Amino acid sequence: MSIRNFRARMSRWRAVAILSVLLPTMAIVALPTQAQARTAAGTAVNFYNVATGWCVDLPNYGATYNSNVYQYPCDYTSADNQQWELVPTRSVNVGGTLQDLFLIRNVKSRQCMDLPSTGDNPATTPVWMHNCISSGDNQEWFVMPGNSGGWYYVNLASNKCLDVPGWAHDGTDRGNGSPLTIYPCWHEGWAWDGADDHLWILRQLA
Repeated sequence: MSIRNFRARMSRWRAVAILSVLLPTMAIVALPTQAQARTAAGTAVNFYNVATGWCVDLPNYGATYNSNVYQYPCDYTSADNQQWELVPTRSVNVGGTLQDLFLIRNVKSRQCMDLPSTGDNPATTPVWMHNCISSGDNQEWFVMPGNSGGWYYVNLASNKCLDVPGWAHDGTDRGNGSPLTIYPCWHEGWAWDGADDHLWILRQLA
C-alpha cells in the first residue's frame, strides 16, 4: 500500500485494542504498538505474525550474529532468541504524517534488523542482523495500522513491509524457518483484506 493509501485508512484505526491470549502454561498479552514504538527500549517482546501464527526468530538459541531473520514456532520465554526491543531513534514526516522511527534490536545479540547497503532495496530482499546504527542507515522502521488487530512494520528507506515469503491464501507462508523479507505492504487482491502475511502483533509474558 502506498503511504497515501495508508493515510486514508488511518482514521479507521486510531483506537488500539490491547488483546490477551491465554495459553495452557502462560498468559501472553498483545501490546499497544504505537506506544511501544516510543517507549519499548528495555521491554522484551515477541513479533507474532497474524497469518502464520509464528514468531520472528534467529537461528539456534543464543546470541546469533550477522544472520538472516526467520519465523519459527513462538517461544515467549527468554530461553530462545525471539525477544526484541523497539529502540526509538527520531520522528520524521512520512507522506504528511509524523512517524516515530525505531530500531528492532534482538535482546540476546544486541544487533538490529537491517537491509543491504544504506538505501532503498527491492521486494523480496532478505532481512538480516547487523550492528545497530541509530539513523541514516536502513535499519529504521515505523508502524502503520492494519486489520485483524495487526500492524504493518514499514522500513523507512525502502517503504516496504516486514514480510513472510509465500502467500497467506494458500498457506505457502507457513514454512518452518522461512527467512523474512521486505515486500510491498498491501494489495486489494491479497488475503487478509489485502494485508497478506504482513501483519504483526507485539506480545510478551503477562
